[in-house]
Amino acid sequence: MNKSSVYRLLTALIKNELVDKDDNTKMYRLGIGLLRYTPTLLNTKNLVKIARPFLAQLVSETQESSQLCIPTHRNTIITVDAQNSRGLINLSANIGTEDPLHCTAVGKAYLAFLSEQQQNLIVDAIELKRYTSNTIVTKKNLMAELAKIRQQGYAVDNEEIIEGIKCFAAPVLDENMSPIATIGITGPASRMTEDKSEKYATAVMNVALQLSNKLGLPL
Repeated sequence: MNKSSVYRLLTALIKNELVDKDDNTKMYRLGIGLLRYTPTLLNTKNLVKIARPFLAQLVSETQESSQLCIPTHRNTIITVDAQNSRGLINLSANIGTEDPLHCTAVGKAYLAFLSEQQQNLIVDAIELKRYTSNTIVTKKNLMAELAKIRQQGYAVDNEEIIEGIKCFAAPVLDENMSPIATIGITGPASRMTEDKSEKYATAVMNVALQLSNKLGLPL
């Protein structure tokens, strides 16, 4: 990179206390601002480690690929870990990618278990973009879907973001019954048929509850 570009980047990093400049040596070093991010990084790393056997359990029980996702401050949901089945869906390639909340099972499972006030704030802030003919694109319909999900305990992405792909997900709750993550399975719609829905729903809810209990949710 040329010097002017590097200087602009360093100036931005210094402004946010992520980098410090030593006035004597004129050298740069990591700044104290990085400490703001340490708890989040450590908590996510710890969550991934704890959740890994539960992802494996889901794959074993359903024969579908499983994923662990957490919300972001950008009102999206990000995949932080995944385990693949022997099928054609390779979720490990999606680790680190962000997806919308309104048209994914993992996103809707998170939204559904927020307070009504939090739901309204987020739904009003996000773009209800259409991805397929099944995508929910109105607030009224989305809020009705979230109420249904909260009542039944799990969410379904019925080819709402990618045609031919179906997902089931349930929330991972903390000791205050607030969602901190979601865990789910993904597979081809041709295989995840309606007659298997109860099996998939039960599997994701049970594993999500086990993980929640492991993280401190009272039994």
